[in-house]
Amino acid sequence: MFRHLMVSLDHPDDRRTLLPHLRRIARKRSARVTVMQMVSFLQTLAQMAGELSPRTHGDDESAEELVEALVGTLRAEGFSAEGFTDIGRSALMVASAADSINASLILMALRRQNVVQEMFRVSTVPVLAVPVGRRRPSPQVLVPIEDAGSLQVIPQAAAMSRLLRAGITFVAAEGHDLLPRAREPRG
Repeated sequence: MFRHLMVSLDHPDDRRTLLPHLRRIARKRSARVTVMQMVSFLQTLAQMAGELSPRTHGDDESAEELVEALVGTLRAEGFSAEGFTDIGRSALMVASAADSINASLILMALRRQNVVQEMFRVSTVPVLAVPVGRRRPSPQVLVPIEDAGSLQVIPQAAAMSRLLRAGITFVAAEGHDLLPRAREPRG
């Protein structure tokens, strides 16, 4: 089910937050891992003039180093891993990248609430958002219930929940009458 994992980094500390979950999922599924980091377009523009100097170090170069370091760590641990950086820091960019590489799961830190909320609206790939700043994270698989089609992701959410030993939280955006149907046992 989760054969190709995409790790979306937004901050250098995301590596520490996501790596334990990534290892657990990738090992159980012998999954391929793609690490990506998005760089802010505006910061890239502002630093472009300075990057003509050999002494400066911009966000795009830092992002590449962060991605390369995590890919190196994963490869050293025996995982099949690759990575890339891209310009733009929106949920649509992350979802588009996941679609383009045929990812089966996106892992990201729950750092910028607005991006994660948008991910649940635009991504066709399941998203595991891991809270940051806790010593012992208590993962929850969040399942947005918006229409009858949303109920079809429940088997994937259940598989992820078992794998991570996590709870499932159903969130009804509209159509609150679907929430009781989502909680029904599936066979």
